[in-house]
Amino acid sequence: MSLIDRVLSADLLISERWRRVTDVLVLAHSIFMVLLTLAATHVFLVGPGVGDEFTFHYLRALLQKALTAGHRIGLGPIPFLLLVGLICVHVVYRALMAYRGYREYENWSGRPYPINDYLVYTLMNLLNAFFLPAVSIILGVVALWFGFSFADGWEAADRMRDMATQAIDHVPTIFHLPRIPAFLASVLAITFVHYWMHRISHTRRFMWLMFHRPHHMPENMCAGAVLPFVMAFPLSLFIIMPYVFVFGAISRLFYPEPFYYEMTIFVLIFWIAEVHNHNPALYEKTIKTRWIRWLSFAFCNGPYHLLHHAADRDERFRKSAWTANFGLAFFCIWDVLFGTFRPIGETLPELGLTDRPRLVLNPVRLIFSGISQLLYELYWNKSWRDRFLIVFGRADYYPPISKDFALYRDLGKRVNASTDVLHQPQQTGAKA
Repeated sequence: MSLIDRVLSADLLISERWRRVTDVLVLAHSIFMVLLTLAATHVFLVGPGVGDEFTFHYLRALLQKALTAGHRIGLGPIPFLLLVGLICVHVVYRALMAYRGYREYENWSGRPYPINDYLVYTLMNLLNAFFLPAVSIILGVVALWFGFSFADGWEAADRMRDMATQAIDHVPTIFHLPRIPAFLASVLAITFVHYWMHRISHTRRFMWLMFHRPHHMPENMCAGAVLPFVMAFPLSLFIIMPYVFVFGAISRLFYPEPFYYEMTIFVLIFWIAEVHNHNPALYEKTIKTRWIRWLSFAFCNGPYHLLHHAADRDERFRKSAWTANFGLAFFCIWDVLFGTFRPIGETLPELGLTDRPRLVLNPVRLIFSGISQLLYELYWNKSWRDRFLIVFGRADYYPPISKDFALYRDLGKRVNASTDVLHQPQQTGAKA
């Protein structure tokens, strides 16, 4: 085995001696993530990582509008103070619950949160954040090679985002609703699209392996040790235009102007319960806290989303890839209508990939496991029917020759070994 193979196959393990350092890192990470997402509240439903403009400009402008409006209608600074209070509750509660979910893990499971898991998934998040800049660097070098400036390639993502935004300006406003009803209708339409995108990323093989499976890998969860979204390298650049355009165009159908300020207030409320999306240690306390439970149901997040990560094979959801509560909708409306709603139970099922296979604790191997598996299968399976299904088939399809680069039991597997033929594909960790 070469040095590269050994590096990519090795589990990333560190000693419990680093527990106190990890405690500090988790606390810092909890605060940082809250502040980062606070800077993107105005474009939350556009989609994570694409189209986002991380800035406090709109939040500051909203505060100024609240102050001005309060004086205009005779309420003085009351609207401003209410908004400041909402922001403070949002930041303090989410940061506190994110850290508490990590600290309470031992009381809930009988052992401290595994340091190795936290390290691996945090490093995967850092890799994920680097993907778009990495593609931009590559395009900058390619631009230099062809005689252009490095900036021509480096700014490609911004230019694509600008092109999508300009295209949105040409979308006609069809329904002409008042601003608030238009915003609510826009959110309803956007969450409908999100629902089906999320569901397709579980049911179709390419979307599952390339984009979404890493989000479902953690069995030991806390709020900071889950990938929010995986920008499949090197495809991240090419989804910017359609993603930004589709969601911007939906909003434009109902109202000619962006809903930055309405979205900010909406998200400040929505994300209060969102911190419980991946906090199993607080599940029992959450479902017994009436206001959090109702707020979670109102936005189909919190403990409802946590059930989406269940590893059990619930036959009720066989057609939706053994999972439920795709969420992001008022009162879980899309899950209820399309048969994927799972109510909260008294006990939380086991979490992670279906059948909870043992994963290689290696961030590079895990985050590239999807594209590695697809390329491996396309190379070794010679039938064009198999190759078509490898890319476009259902998530539970496996070709005659396959290798799951995320699984510990597939380490060192070679194409001439009989174990490459998957007699029991349901054990490969797919959600379908």
